[in-house]
Amino acid sequence: MPHYQPVVRGEGAINNRVAVASAPRQGVGCYFDRADGFARQGDKNCAYIVQPNGAVDTYHHRVQPEARVVVPTELQGEEKTNWGQVLSNVATILTSALTILLIVQPL
Repeated sequence: MPHYQPVVRGEGAINNRVAVASAPRQGVGCYFDRADGFARQGDKNCAYIVQPNGAVDTYHHRVQPEARVVVPTELQGEEKTNWGQVLSNVATILTSALTILLIVQPL
């Protein structure tokens, strides 16, 4: 039988991946403070808790002893779409296609 360890482990994009002693009635923020906070590339909005029984809870649930708190890394390619640039590219392509059609049509 595995040995009981009343700790909470931080994983993923946090500054210090450590096992922190479980503290009753403490929220997830307490554990991140003890682990020196989120890493710069950490996606705080997608953090989740893996409870000891395997259940996955959102960041706002209570953390049980032996749980894992996971902070995924933000994907670097997920930038907002620059619609001005998209429209400019589409206009350029359409203009080029129309120009080619007008030149080729008389032949």
